[in-house]
Amino acid sequence: GLDEDAVCTITNTEILDLIVRKTAETSYKRTYNWTIEKLVDDFIVDLFVGDSQTVNYDINVVKSAPVDTEHAVTGTITITNPNTDDALDATITSVADILDASGVASINCGVSFPYVLQDEAQLVCSYTKSGAMTTDTLNTATVATTGLVPGGEGTAPVAFGAPTTVVDDSININD
Repeated sequence: GLDEDAVCTITNTEILDLIVRKTAETSYKRTYNWTIEKLVDDFIVDLFVGDSQTVNYDINVVKSAPVDTEHAVTGTITITNPNTDDALDATITSVADILDASGVASINCGVSFPYVLQDEAQLVCSYTKSGAMTTDTLNTATVATTGLVPGGEGTAPVAFGAPTTVVDDSININD
């Protein structure tokens, strides 16, 4: 930092915005439930001692529609100060991360704000958002600054593809 009497001179230098890049990894669990029903052709069989009778039965096994739970989006936010002049350190005041369809994500940058990101340096933050998310959306990270170096914004698409965990997709039945 500079003291109040210091003079800072920047000549013929373009001041570049911070570069913000993101990743977005999705996960969720898909669970299937099953119903098993045993149907007998004769419900009541009357026999004398020593008699026998064949009873026919069917077993109906029905797989439910899937139930998706535990949706989450995780990733990193990489903030780069592309400026090459020692006088162009960036003072980051906050980092925010929002998913359009589900709101604010929890962020961990491992530092306290305001944070001084020196020229040509990087800060990597992690984020996570969990909850009832089922639709693809856009994830936007916004970095706010004070001083000469402007903040920046980065986006990543969030696409829920195949489930990361599948429970009871198939079952074995013994009778």
